[in-house]
Amino acid sequence: MLITNTTRNTALLAFIAASGMAGCNYDHNTDWSTVEPTTEVITVEQANATQPMSTGANASQEQESIWDGLFSDSSETEPNGAASPVDVFGSVEGRSMIQGNPNAPAAYDPADLLRVTFSDYGADFDPVISENGEYVFFASTRHRETADIYRKHVNSRVVTQITSDPGHDVMPALSPDGRTIAFASNRQGSWNIYVIDSNGGQARQITQDSANELHPSFSPDGQKLIYCRLGPVSQRWEMWLADVNNPMVKHQIGFGLFPEFSPKAGTGANGSDRIIFQRARERGSRLFSVWSMDIQGDEAGYLTELASSADHALINPTWSRDGKRIAFASVPLSSTTASGQPTRADIWMMNIDGTGETNLTADDAVNLMPTWGKGNSVFFISNRSGTDNIWSLGANKAVIAAGEPFVDVNFDMRTADTQNMKTPSKSESDASVANFPVGDE
Repeated sequence: MLITNTTRNTALLAFIAASGMAGCNYDHNTDWSTVEPTTEVITVEQANATQPMSTGANASQEQESIWDGLFSDSSETEPNGAASPVDVFGSVEGRSMIQGNPNAPAAYDPADLLRVTFSDYGADFDPVISENGEYVFFASTRHRETADIYRKHVNSRVVTQITSDPGHDVMPALSPDGRTIAFASNRQGSWNIYVIDSNGGQARQITQDSANELHPSFSPDGQKLIYCRLGPVSQRWEMWLADVNNPMVKHQIGFGLFPEFSPKAGTGANGSDRIIFQRARERGSRLFSVWSMDIQGDEAGYLTELASSADHALINPTWSRDGKRIAFASVPLSSTTASGQPTRADIWMMNIDGTGETNLTADDAVNLMPTWGKGNSVFFISNRSGTDNIWSLGANKAVIAAGEPFVDVNFDMRTADTQNMKTPSKSESDASVANFPVGDE
């Protein structure tokens, strides 16, 4: 789907991270689609109306988006007046989805739900937490229409502005030592990846490309950055790996959106590092699901779907501090306005092997962009206060209930001791099936 002049200044790059849901074909050229042409297509006008709103508002009451202009039409800058093929979901073609709502009880004590930021104007989004759990870095339009990167203590209202460029600075990622922030910015026209000292200063450009590049994430040793790039040839969201100190050394490792390194090194097969990301299936509902991939040197493999749903878009995946669990947002599109705007979304967590799947929020707000803090706390953005701010909740109860993952990611069938592998009894087998989350196919 192309962004045209009718959607100028309403395509929202920040909401790619916040929503990323409809489209379901975000990383695939529609000419290669396996979906029958009778599949209903969401119009650009519908897609651009999907910014979260205050609970209780209806379509006729929707206000101008707080993220308007973050990803404006490129027809004036592209050759021959061509428009950008990116829509608000990071999709090439948006598609409608009919979904149900999860009604599982919340897995937190309401007393553990805390408001972290207090912006009355604009939006605070893209949170990331320091290693000691004391500071939150985030993007915000609280002071002007263009987004900047900020830092604040989680228990204070004092905010420090890290960037102040006239362009948009979004999607901050903190290096393992906490000294460097990587982020995406359109300050030079197209979206590129930059790094800056976590206390502020002069930003250094990592990518210098006319293609749009988003959502950086540091490797566990801090030496590499992974990010996603809308390939001008493939017309798909590609994942690229670059050397932080020598950014000209880079290569593509696969297709996907919003990749994030596990903070723990060697958690993949054979001691490799591991990433999670979202991508869409190429048949059926075309909904986003959560995937993982192992990276060792320049090689990538063990492509694995971790979580999927037949009636929910699973987006914004993020790692726990120990690399044993993930959290993500689940968006039920049955709870949308007539224009396709979601009126609720929930934060879920699960063990990396797919067990312990738990709804952490289960309320009527739009909850998106989770990130893990210290002590199993989960930070996320929510519109429950009327504007998009950052909140946190304690997930200890859910983590304890989930137990430890039972799948050894280093398991290798070629060297397995099959003589000592126990065949489960029927009761054990039934219990295992009963506790394992049901897939969508």
